[in-house]
Amino acid sequence: MSPRHSSIQSGPWALRLRVGLWVGLMLGLMLGLMAQAGAAAQPLLRVCVNETAHPPWRESDPLGRPLRSGLDYVFLAQLSTRSGYRVQVEPMPWRRCLEAVQAGSQDAVFGISYLPERDHLGIYPPPAGAPDERYAVRRFDFSWYVRRDSPARWDGQQLSGLPHPVRVTAQPGFSIAQVVRGKGYSVRETARSSEGNLHLLLQGEADAAALQTHEADRVQALDPALVRGVRKLEPILQQRAYFVVFSRRFHAADPQRALRLWQQMVEVRDSEAYRQAEARVLP
Repeated sequence: MSPRHSSIQSGPWALRLRVGLWVGLMLGLMLGLMAQAGAAAQPLLRVCVNETAHPPWRESDPLGRPLRSGLDYVFLAQLSTRSGYRVQVEPMPWRRCLEAVQAGSQDAVFGISYLPERDHLGIYPPPAGAPDERYAVRRFDFSWYVRRDSPARWDGQQLSGLPHPVRVTAQPGFSIAQVVRGKGYSVRETARSSEGNLHLLLQGEADAAALQTHEADRVQALDPALVRGVRKLEPILQQRAYFVVFSRRFHAADPQRALRLWQQMVEVRDSEAYRQAEARVLP
């Protein structure tokens, strides 16, 4: 090795290089630790959603497996940004989701309508017993579906033209099943999807299905057999408002925190960013 090369390796330039590398390494380590500390300090909000696909709110892959995409996920990501919470979203079977919120192992359920018999599950937006629909994150219409050759009619209050007792089908755990029972009908809750319920009609295993209109219309349009064999009755059966319900444990820890989160959900719902996301996927 030449004397000049040796002096570069051991001289002031080499020392500066080693010091610079050490400082860079320590700075990177400090930034990493600060990021971890910031994530740990960010409050966590555990939210469960129905795992059953409901495009464009919840998407699935070609095999029907739930994907973490759709308007529900867009909404909750925007809520995280607005509120400062780290929102952890967990897709679950609907009934298990409700049980988890009731038990407190999930902090909230996203997108649930109100029924008096659901008061035990958790805390709806105020006032208690009659949630303020200004806090609704969305609204859905429900409709009756019958076979194409059925003589069924719906005047907005009563079904007519069907044999008694009327065999009604609806998705398990959906509030519309209770609404229909309140009208005096017996309801079967076995098929988890709108598609499954429409096929029960087609197969003659039900006389009428009470289903969420947007989803049932979408499913029917994709299946020629359902287009030929099923029709929707007018007017709509009911429009229902959907809320975020907090577990009693989460709400009791800080009611004002829960109220602020409900207020921030309204801000997200009405924001230009969320409206643009809806406009891209809704007709």
